[in-house]
Amino acid sequence: MLVFRGLPDRAEVSSVLTIGNFDGVHRGHQALLRLLVREARERAMPATVLTFEPHPREFFAPESAPPRLSRLREKLELMAEAGVDRVYVLRFNEELASLEAEEFVERILVPRARPNEYVRSYKISKRFDQDISAVCGGYRLVVEKGEVREAHIAYGGVAAIPKRAANCERALAGKPWNEETVRAATAALDRDYAPLTDMRASAAYRRVVTRNLLRRLFLETGGRSVATRVLEPVR
Repeated sequence: MLVFRGLPDRAEVSSVLTIGNFDGVHRGHQALLRLLVREARERAMPATVLTFEPHPREFFAPESAPPRLSRLREKLELMAEAGVDRVYVLRFNEELASLEAEEFVERILVPRARPNEYVRSYKISKRFDQDISAVCGGYRLVVEKGEVREAHIAYGGVAAIPKRAANCERALAGKPWNEETVRAATAALDRDYAPLTDMRASAAYRRVVTRNLLRRLFLETGGRSVATRVLEPVR
């Protein structure tokens, strides 16, 4: 098992990641680590843990923090026994404690995009920040010399669980990143999902939105400057 102090500017490889203090690596932790390792093996990725030192409670209230169940070395040994491949030990200090949740995700978890790599996430809900999304789309494309070399697309809120759009990805891979390809890929989304109807949105609405979010991705990354998020006051 590899152990790193701090985080690199960019991870060497993609990982299946879990985050926590894991003090004691008790039975609940062990169950989570077994799930982590199983998911990582299925995806041929390293099983990775991000943990903190010192314990956040020791930072915020050292006088009332409970005694640790295990020292850092013991915790790492137990993680190695569980099959974890990599552990990043992040120093919990004032700078880290001051981060908002969104900042932590953007600065710590999400890697910087490579040249010609486009990463986007779009959320559609009644109230942007507060509500559970009616549709949420996540996209990663690598486009080289006008051709889609890699495509990873997934939607949440459309079906019972978040799901990759395998047919849409196949319609994009190896094709020119142009309007004709996007039309074929949006049509392929109908084979990926059978949207549900609930209190947040109808199936018909979700079907339209999944297509339109893919078109939005193309408008933002296809070489033309198009405003796709225009905020206007309600009159």
